Amino acid sequence: MKTKQLLLALSCLLLCADKGHAELNLSVIHIPPPGVDFIQAQRSYMTQIPMKNNWKTDIRQDWNGQRADSRIFSVMRDPNLRAIWDISDEQYQQLQDVEDNIDIARQNDPEYQTHREEVQAMLDMMNPDDPFPLNADEETMDKWLEISERGSAWMTNYYSNAIRSILTPEQQQKIQELQLVRMEDIPIVSPYLFEALGLTDEQKQQMEEIQEELETEFESQLEDFVNGQLFLVSMAYDELEKLGVKDIDGMMEEWDTVISVLAENPEYKQVMDEAQSRSKQFSTQFRTRLYEVLTDEQWIRLQDLINNPPEHILAFRKAFRLSGGDEETAEMTDKPDVWVPGPNSWRPGDPIPEEYRIERNRRSRFPRGEE
Repeated sequence: MKTKQLLLALSCLLLCADKGHAELNLSVIHIPPPGVDFIQAQRSYMTQIPMKNNWKTDIRQDWNGQRADSRIFSVMRDPNLRAIWDISDEQYQQLQDVEDNIDIARQNDPEYQTHREEVQAMLDMMNPDDPFPLNADEETMDKWLEISERGSAWMTNYYSNAIRSILTPEQQQKIQELQLVRMEDIPIVSPYLFEALGLTDEQKQQMEEIQEELETEFESQLEDFVNGQLFLVSMAYDELEKLGVKDIDGMMEEWDTVISVLAENPEYKQVMDEAQSRSKQFSTQFRTRLYEVLTDEQWIRLQDLINNPPEHILAFRKAFRLSGGDEETAEMTDKPDVWVPGPNSWRPGDPIPEEYRIERNRRSRFPRGEE
């Protein structure tokens, strides 16, 4: 695409709604060509499609157990973090090679080449003098989103497959344990994480069947979620228009004002609260059904992991804090101080619902944690 269609990534982290503040995460901003209104360009499908795709991809990575895989490449750049998981220099070089060779992998993969051809076909249909169609029909938007989602899925699978072929089973277990410990901060848990508890093949199959059973509901929840996020973003654009914002500099200058206005908007808060309630209900339902597959011993092991994290997790948290961290790796460690719409808006609630924990421990042969 032309330079005038430049994409700028921007993460705008606003304060937690639980504390009475507005929140927003603009994952994509477009710089329009001369003659195209800046705010109108942000409302176009050239902005909305990658934004929706980013949100969906992030949450699907959690659903499929691939989020940690995609974050490994950022985490592994820190030698202190590599040491905690016993990542050898040879393995680190292999991880770097995976990143360096992605263009070659794309060229050699028929699936990706088909995707690339579809993208080019869509671009060829666009009017070069109107790179930000402001009145794109729904069919075009749906086609763009479907193509974008398949491209993101290819990327996710590429990195995930590479990671799992490079790391040892013991290293993968440590990563799974870290994810289990921080379940409270994961939008949706994956059966893959429970493999750290020593699942049998039968248990793995049971969990996969539960996931397949709820797949349609998950996708429906996900679609409602991203549409809700776009609605909230649109409300922010409304406020920016009222303030006469004409460019990205004006947007940044007026952002605090937009935050203050949205914090007082009851409709904004209602949409966010409803989205959080629905996602929490689904996440809790799914997670509880997975818990039921665990044996008593595995159930106790899970509680022990959460209540008494092993040394490698404590060391990881300490090393991460000392390293300063960044946005890419923040989701792999302690609970963040802010919650942003986007992946973390799909809030799961407590890792183990209290009522379920008490009931399960009562019928367990090894009850613990009821104090």
